[in-house]
Amino acid sequence: MDTSPHLLDHRSQEKLFNEFEILHLVYHRNANQHRTSTWWKSLNVLHRKLRQLLLMLLDVEEITTNGSSRLTKMKWNKLGRIRFTSKRYGKENGEKIAGSIKRKVLKLASYMVHELLPKCYLMCYTILQTGEFITLGFALDGIVSRVYSILSGLVREGLKTARESSATEAVTGAVTETVTEAVAETMTSEDFGMPVEQPPAIEPIKTVVKKHKKRKTAKSTMDDIFGI
Repeated sequence: MDTSPHLLDHRSQEKLFNEFEILHLVYHRNANQHRTSTWWKSLNVLHRKLRQLLLMLLDVEEITTNGSSRLTKMKWNKLGRIRFTSKRYGKENGEKIAGSIKRKVLKLASYMVHELLPKCYLMCYTILQTGEFITLGFALDGIVSRVYSILSGLVREGLKTARESSATEAVTGAVTETVTEAVAETMTSEDFGMPVEQPPAIEPIKTVVKKHKKRKTAKSTMDDIFGI
């Protein structure tokens, strides 16, 4: 896991915010005119995903830098103005929350770089191909290019950190396994003294009970003869 307090440096994060502010204004100023166009769907997804990514970056920065127990949420209205709300959380859960948000940021950035932004390039090409809104097409193409440049760097750093973390975990696991095997071999080969012989088992003594035959009397003999 990435242990650095920021996923993006301050300059790159500021550039990403500037690109979103421009995209936000373009989005709302052209929504009524172009929202039924086929390429508008890609612009809509880009607007939502980039806003989501920036909000998560702000959450990570607030938790790791300020160390406060209150998480600030930021929203943009249709005029591009920012509105803030806050949410409290336990200080002991700060690192856990920050780690979870970082993983979500890297996953979203990877999706945008490999899937969403290439579709947005096609969107810009479609706008320029019509020849009616060339200014809008070039403006969106510039935004998409700059966002791709920033996020591709973020994804590369995230993959590099993930590989280093995996390598460290693999080495730690191998060392732990080697130490465990060495301890087990030492305990097996160590002399613990003379073995203790167990005493022979004593068989239980069987008690024989003799049955005494009942003597027949003269009366019983006469009864047998006459069948009485």
